[in-house]
Amino acid sequence: MRLQLAALGCVLLLAVGQIAFKAAAEASVSAGGLLAPRPIAIAIGAFAIYGIASILWMLLLQRAPISRVYPLMGLAFIIVPLAAHFALGEILGLRYLVGSVLIACGVVIAVSG
Repeated sequence: MRLQLAALGCVLLLAVGQIAFKAAAEASVSAGGLLAPRPIAIAIGAFAIYGIASILWMLLLQRAPISRVYPLMGLAFIIVPLAAHFALGEILGLRYLVGSVLIACGVVIAVSG
């Protein structure tokens, strides 16, 4: 269970990184391009978050079979759009809800047992 929680922590970090990448993209529009200081700073933060998540993932894989923890990465398909909804105001529809339920069921089936 601890290993699965650690994997979930990695997924959450990656989700934060994705939201940061989206924020960098949006900042580039108002700043006049991707190479403006603000979008670059946000993107560097996103890359740093991804780097930390990758290191933690490798440490986790030293202790857990990938077949037991990798299915949890599928939760990113639920968490990232949810975070985008709350942090960025993106709209989620019924298809997202249905798909999320199916993904969650698949992850539960894959990691249980």
